[in-house]
Amino acid sequence: MLSALILLAAVPANHPPAYLVFLQQSGNPIIEELVITGAGDREAEIRLALRLKEDRPFKVDDLRRDQEFLWRRLRVRVDETKSTILGNERIRIELVVTVVPSVSRVVFFGNDEFERDELLVALNLVGQSVDRGRVPMLVLSLEEFYQDKGYRHVKVEAEINEESSQLDLNIDEGPLVKIEKISFEGNERFKGSAFLGLGTSISAAMEAGDGVLFFPGSAYKRGLIQRDLISIAEFYRDFGYLDARAWVAEETFNSRGNKVWLRIGIYEGPLFKVRSVEFRAADGGELLLSHQELLEIVGVRPGQDYEAARFAADESALRKHYGRLGHPAAARAISSGDSSSFFSVGGPQRKPELVVDEDAAEVDVTYVIQEGRPMRIRDVIVKGNVHTRDRVIRREISLEPGDLADGYEATRSWRRLLGKSWFRDQNTGQPFVDWRFVETDLTEWVDLSFEVGDMATTGQFLFGGGVNTNTGPFLSVSLNKSNFDLFNTPSSWGNAFGEILDGTAFVGGGQNLSIALEPGTQYSLYS
Repeated sequence: MLSALILLAAVPANHPPAYLVFLQQSGNPIIEELVITGAGDREAEIRLALRLKEDRPFKVDDLRRDQEFLWRRLRVRVDETKSTILGNERIRIELVVTVVPSVSRVVFFGNDEFERDELLVALNLVGQSVDRGRVPMLVLSLEEFYQDKGYRHVKVEAEINEESSQLDLNIDEGPLVKIEKISFEGNERFKGSAFLGLGTSISAAMEAGDGVLFFPGSAYKRGLIQRDLISIAEFYRDFGYLDARAWVAEETFNSRGNKVWLRIGIYEGPLFKVRSVEFRAADGGELLLSHQELLEIVGVRPGQDYEAARFAADESALRKHYGRLGHPAAARAISSGDSSSFFSVGGPQRKPELVVDEDAAEVDVTYVIQEGRPMRIRDVIVKGNVHTRDRVIRREISLEPGDLADGYEATRSWRRLLGKSWFRDQNTGQPFVDWRFVETDLTEWVDLSFEVGDMATTGQFLFGGGVNTNTGPFLSVSLNKSNFDLFNTPSSWGNAFGEILDGTAFVGGGQNLSIALEPGTQYSLYS
């Protein structure tokens, strides 16, 4: 007989001790005795819920399941597992548990606008049991959920029924509140709203809107207003007011409580100026262009108002200039992961580095440039053209193998193809042409890939008629078809009508066909 061996271990959820796994692998010892410590008067309930039973083989999966089940359903935490190896391949298991005070069921009352399942998801209640210590947080979360839906006056009260171990959440939803009017105070630089929404105004930066005539405004959602306050501050910062902030200064409800007037306070702060403009290589080396050459490319100048919109234009201008030198932009490139070979400005955000002097209300601007390296085009790839002939697309692409990887010229080719109106996304019906520089296994070479959404239906058939006082009645039949191909004939005479109708015949050659028939009683026109 083996001498008794006692092993102790803390048991995190789903991770039984390694020695218990070893025990099972050694032949599933029989549980001689199962002891539960710390359960108090709930021991019988816990034993009934366990898969681990006396006189049954010990299984690690049963222990793992019991840990999860006890916590999720009964709010009983298994803190520690102790085992004693007895003789004759039998063991003694002791579970040290902590019973967390909880209620076994949550019931909602007064929830007319939302179903029980929606509220359970909103409160992240997976099981029925809820720790009593969480009740105040559940009340707060439920009120915030309603406020985010526009029920500003919601009130929630919690009551625990001890006999049934049930948490009753009594909800007074109140009315759905709509925004009737939004006004601003403290805004000297920008108007609160613009006529017919035209022009620069603060309200253009907001998602929420007030009512117009008999039409109510947006629902007064707590999260929506918080986002709008952030958007207003960002709106000002884009125009150089870096210290700007906004807040709800006053909310006035009508007598029924279903409409609100909002007064939003704004602190604009000083207008910041650009003090200096610098350029720095991302790798710390020397830039190809001098400071003066780069300064002539960008639009930002010392002494100007700080405006974020200028930086987007500067990034585009730098990308265009380096593109003409054959430096493909990382934003238009497909690489294996290391994009240092491609051109970019300011990292993923495409923004310069800023050093802000709050006292002087000035900003030092530094463009961090990753120049990459000049490359040439190894091959021009066209894909996605099911109906349009390859040569029809290629004649619109002005770049060829051996040319510099000029992103500016590739963009011009993209615009020409897009202007043909032949290529649309099959799912959305929106115009679709895309291009990318694709990294190759040759360091100094990339492929230029154009992808199109090829649509077979590029024709228009019109039928009509009328009466002319000079020439009498007439009929009008016209057919206009772009991307026509005279030599793309139907596969057979039997399929001719169907293939012409669905656009798979006489298409793809880039030609234009126009047929007009206008027979009349006195005057006819055919072209």
